[in-house]
Amino acid sequence: MRAIASDQPGGTHKSSGASRPDVIYASPVEPPPVPGKVVAIGALHLACGLMDIMLGMIWLGQGLFLGAATLGLGLVLCLPGLVLLPLGTVELVSGLRHIDRRPRPLSAPKWIGAMQLSAILGFGIFSFISGILTLVFLQDPAVANHYAQRRALHTGAAP
Repeated sequence: MRAIASDQPGGTHKSSGASRPDVIYASPVEPPPVPGKVVAIGALHLACGLMDIMLGMIWLGQGLFLGAATLGLGLVLCLPGLVLLPLGTVELVSGLRHIDRRPRPLSAPKWIGAMQLSAILGFGIFSFISGILTLVFLQDPAVANHYAQRRALHTGAAP
């Protein structure tokens, strides 16, 4: 950003004739440095979210096709898709929020890690492993401190 310089004392400009003060732009608030494990959590959530959405759509399509072919008995195959689609959506949103570098509050995704453990019901082994890794990474003091700083960014409280 550029500050407007003045030629005259008192902050007036010769060309406009109007008296306007020098404009000084404040630098944006710098976000705290991001630990590598937080970046890994975001990347895992983003990748697993995309995979779970695709896998859930495959399960739903297969279940609907076989359900129509077997007069309703194949609809049981829709159940894994009904587990994976909402989970994939939540993981995708969480991954995108972790990638975003704007200084805004970000809470620790403990509940998403616990929810990823339920992916084993839909045969989502990658999300299950990602849930375990998320819960392990959240135990690191540097990661907990990062989330505390991000929460305190907007509340004004000390981390």
